[in-house]
Amino acid sequence: MGNEPSAKQTRPPPPDIYDMMFQMKMTSKQFERESKKAEADKKKEMAKAREALKKGNEEGARLFLANAGRKQQEASNLLKMSHKMEAIASQIKGSQNQVALMESLNKLTPFLNQQANTISIEKVYTNMNDFQKAMDDLTISAQLIDATMNKNLADENTSTAVFYF
Repeated sequence: MGNEPSAKQTRPPPPDIYDMMFQMKMTSKQFERESKKAEADKKKEMAKAREALKKGNEEGARLFLANAGRKQQEASNLLKMSHKMEAIASQIKGSQNQVALMESLNKLTPFLNQQANTISIEKVYTNMNDFQKAMDDLTISAQLIDATMNKNLADENTSTAVFYF
C-alpha cells in the first residue's frame, strides 16, 4: 500500500562529528570576515555622510548615516554569530571528549573489577604489617648502631686526649 515505507528508502548516514566541528569553525571564520567587511562598509558610509554634509546635502547625509548604522548592526550581529559558532564547536568537542572518556572507563572497569577480585585484602594487610615491622626493626637497629658508634668514638676521643697531655 502507499503508506508503507519501501525497503529501498534509506536515510543518509549521520554526519561525522569532526566534520561538523570543522564546518562550524569555518563558518565562524566566514562570519568574522563578513563582520570586518561590514565594519569597512560602515566607515565608507560615514565618509560619504561627511562628504554630503560638506556639500550641504543633509538629507543624503542622513541616509548615509542610516546605512552606516545598519552596517554597524550587521557587523555586530555577524561577530556575535561567529562567537556563538565557536562556543558551540567548543561544547561539542568537550562533549565528544567526555564520550571518549566514558568509553575508555567502560572498557577499563571490568579489568579493574577482575584485579580487585584477585587481590586478597587479608594478604595485603599481612604483607603491609610485616613490611612495617621489618622497617621498624631496621630503624631500631640503625639507631642502636649509631648510638654505639657515637659512644665508642666519644670514648676514644677522651682516651686519646688523655695521652696527649
